[in-house]
Amino acid sequence: MKKLFLSTIFTTLSIMPVCAADYIITSDKPVKAVYVRNEEILSAKPLYTLDNSKENIIISVKKDGKTAILVNRFDEEIILEVKVKKGEINIKNADGFEYFPIDTPPEKLEILPPPAKKNQNEN
Repeated sequence: MKKLFLSTIFTTLSIMPVCAADYIITSDKPVKAVYVRNEEILSAKPLYTLDNSKENIIISVKKDGKTAILVNRFDEEIILEVKVKKGEINIKNADGFEYFPIDTPPEKLEILPPPAKKNQNEN
């Protein structure tokens, strides 16, 4: 699941302009829509993966300041208070959410070795 998720992110980022996405927020429930109170500070867009889990939000930081992100889940709406300082974000009211910089993989990332080659003599 994480491999599929990260593959989708890297594919998406490879076609986006450089520095277009700074952070990713993952939710423990599917996200229906995302709204930003002040879009001069940051922008937020849901990221739809191949498995259509709808649990990810891409955050692009534009400038320092304070704003809020309204996350509309299918069963509730949550307001995340966001403070941007020197290009780094701090999110309050983030129960059920995790966030990390796009260029830093999650700590629990498991990278599997490549599969072993089979000898052609073995049948």
